[in-house]
Amino acid sequence: MKRWLGRYSEPVYSIMRFVVGLTFACHGAQKMLGAFGGQFPTGKPLMILAGVIELGGGALIALGLFASYAAFVASGQMAAAYFMAHAPGGFWPIQN
Repeated sequence: MKRWLGRYSEPVYSIMRFVVGLTFACHGAQKMLGAFGGQFPTGKPLMILAGVIELGGGALIALGLFASYAAFVASGQMAAAYFMAHAPGGFWPIQN
């Protein structure tokens, strides 16, 4: 990244980490807090776990606390969510 952005690579990385973490936390807030029109997934333990990972992991990523570990766990959760919920409905998640 330094080759393309030069001296701006660290600020750009920080902004990107904040925006991606905040977006991820918003998905968790939708599941866990009912924000943005979401509903709490009662009786669905995998959805509750996904909400906890998204909300907590997104906050950690946005704040830069244990960001690499949180991003690793969050990316695994997103891969599992894709293959369990989205892939059966089509290759592109926007289709379903």
